[in-house]
Amino acid sequence: GYQHSGSTGIFKKILTLKNETGAVITDLTVSYKGRVERAAEQRFPAYVVALNGVAVPALAYSTADGDNVTRVASITGLSVGVGATFEIVWESDGSTVGSPGSGSRRQIGISEVSVTLGATSTAPTLSGLSIPIINVTRTQAEASANVTTDGGAAITKRGFVIAVTSANPNPEIGGTGVTNVEDAGTEVGLMTATFTGLSVETGYTVKAYAINSVGTSYTAAQSFTTVGSALSFTGTYSESFDSYTGTVPAGWHAVSSTGVQAYGGEWGSGSTGGFRGAGATTGGVLGYQPTTTTGDLTVTLTLVNNTGETIETLNIGYLGRVARVDQTRISSWAVTLNGQAVEDLAYSTDNTSGEAGAPGDETKTTQLTGLSITNGTEFTLTWTSPNPTGSGASRQIGLADFVVSTSALTPAAPSNLSYTPSTISGTVEVAISSLTPTVTGTVDTYSVSPALPSGLSINATSGVISGTPTAIAASATYTVTAANEGGSTTATVTVTVNSAPVGSTYSEWLNGATPSNAAFLDYVFGAVTPGTLDPSLKPTVAVTDGNLVLTYYVRQGTSGLTVTPKTSADLAAGPSGWVTDGVTDIAVGTPITVNSVSVQQRTASVPVSGAKKFLRVEAVQ
Repeated sequence: GYQHSGSTGIFKKILTLKNETGAVITDLTVSYKGRVERAAEQRFPAYVVALNGVAVPALAYSTADGDNVTRVASITGLSVGVGATFEIVWESDGSTVGSPGSGSRRQIGISEVSVTLGATSTAPTLSGLSIPIINVTRTQAEASANVTTDGGAAITKRGFVIAVTSANPNPEIGGTGVTNVEDAGTEVGLMTATFTGLSVETGYTVKAYAINSVGTSYTAAQSFTTVGSALSFTGTYSESFDSYTGTVPAGWHAVSSTGVQAYGGEWGSGSTGGFRGAGATTGGVLGYQPTTTTGDLTVTLTLVNNTGETIETLNIGYLGRVARVDQTRISSWAVTLNGQAVEDLAYSTDNTSGEAGAPGDETKTTQLTGLSITNGTEFTLTWTSPNPTGSGASRQIGLADFVVSTSALTPAAPSNLSYTPSTISGTVEVAISSLTPTVTGTVDTYSVSPALPSGLSINATSGVISGTPTAIAASATYTVTAANEGGSTTATVTVTVNSAPVGSTYSEWLNGATPSNAAFLDYVFGAVTPGTLDPSLKPTVAVTDGNLVLTYYVRQGTSGLTVTPKTSADLAAGPSGWVTDGVTDIAVGTPITVNSVSVQQRTASVPVSGAKKFLRVEAVQ
């Protein structure tokens, strides 16, 4: 066996034999079994087989054909002299894998190799049984297969056998519950069949076969399930896909044109092609991860009008969803009703604004009038997502919150409203950092109760809380409501507004005590000589994000110098009121040189709370 990767190139298995039969070899019969492992992978390595450099098509094998597939050929017209050698070569090109694009390759192998003198008749060989899932309906399916060799004897019959899987998972001619669909031809080559009269939502297993005088050969079995029955529609139908984990609800059908039907876990996870579904944190969705090998995705819902009257108007809505928005290949939905395009329902994952809290998600709605769906008649809604083009990986595309009704639609109530952070500590006359909500679903209006502190407001359309407080306000909790016609959801925010801090410079921090030594402080902050402190090195004070922040510089390389930021809530407390508790002091960047003096910028900060807050630096040498 062999495991190809993107860098393995061409791999050859060579069998060299020496003619010691005592006579010239003119005919040989060669047989082996093609083997496959990791059959779930979607890239299919194959063997081209040659004898002494001449290809023998009957011996070709692809991992798409299944495991333990016999290949046999009688090769005539040879001239291998006594004592001469000859080679049989199995060649597999890792870059030619049947399904181009991304993804892993199946492992390819050979076993039970046999080389026999003379041309020997064998049973026929077959390959390539295919049942395109895209063509499977409630009562019909199509199949094709290749008769690759006649085994050296004329083919007398060929065709397909089919059985309900639960009754016979290994159908063969004459077996229990087996229907034989005989093909009209008897030659080597392609044959096809259409299975009709199948039961709705039922699993079937199929094999292809060919018969000659030596025996009967079958392909490996393949299974499929027919589409389910149409759902009864009495006026309103909805589906959230909250519990979708790979099995579609009744009435729905979802299929990739290349048969990539694997379920890959939660929405937003993984990059392997296949379906994605609802998880604990992802919300309802029937989702799909396209790759270059997944083809087009088609999702259908079939309903039967059981309203008792002709339907003339339908209101339709759904939530188009997107995950992995950082990827570059754009997925989209095109929607039809009974084959007619409904442009208002088209959706693209290129929409990166979408619903609040879910970038790219978008609610699509429309009202269709002038219809004539008589009572008892089926009608079908179809979502088609073409395989994205371009370079890079694809965004995941999803379908959720579907509803169809003869009445006007009521949107689903919004949910999961939140603000991050949910606490505001503001300062009088200082604008707060705006708070933006996240929410699931559509919102018509936002409101807050009780009213926010003076100077703050909420945008009724976006829910953004912003403004500049104009008065002190004690800590209080406010309830924000996001609402639409279908209902509402709430979140809370806590707001405190403190008094505006008053900044001062070191020369003003007297408090009735001896003035600071200005010349020493100039030296500490980086002056070349006392009284010559560069303006860029003077301490500054500001209120930032609810903190009183002191920015200052400290002279570097000075023996015995310590500089300690301290805070006080009341200057009247005197020296004992200055403490280091609650002060955050950090270096900003690396030391710089100003006027030939090395200095390190630092910031000391303390949360603004209470009526007053002060910061100073204490320098000692």
